[in-house]
Amino acid sequence: MKQKKKLLRLAALVAAAAAAVGAMLIWYSRALSARLEDEIIGTLAEVSGQSAVLLRGEVENMTGTLEDLASVLGQWEEWDPRRAVEELKQVAQNHGLKRMGIITADGHTFATDGAQLDLAARAYFEAGLQGESRVSVGLSDQAGGGRITVYSVPVHRGEEVLAVLFATADTSRYLPMVKL
Repeated sequence: MKQKKKLLRLAALVAAAAAAVGAMLIWYSRALSARLEDEIIGTLAEVSGQSAVLLRGEVENMTGTLEDLASVLGQWEEWDPRRAVEELKQVAQNHGLKRMGIITADGHTFATDGAQLDLAARAYFEAGLQGESRVSVGLSDQAGGGRITVYSVPVHRGEEVLAVLFATADTSRYLPMVKL
């Protein structure tokens, strides 16, 4: 009988110890999980912030480049969109762009890759005619399909808008900037 009581006491003690250890493990696991989650969220926030800075820099650089080009094109004594496109071919290649082009004020499009495009209905063209620069993300490419980003700026001669200068980049170009 005494031995049975001792065994029951020992079993109860072992069960209580196991329960205490189990409770401590559950508490520790939850605390560790919460801590890891906080660290992961912090790391992701930092990486996304860095990606946003890189993307903003890319957009500002490309827009600045196009504004500079548009300024030069607008100073030509004889405005010729076909000649402009010939001059832009090397620029497009140097910047890794899908294409660059000119949309004249009457809606005719001339592209560095020879693509036949109807861009007169695009919002960035209308904005360009009003003297505004635009960046349009996630558009469908009329020539060859796929998703593109379009940078566009007006080409001015004085107060007159002669055309809209545009550059397109495949959206996959930006993946290295946002990958973890």
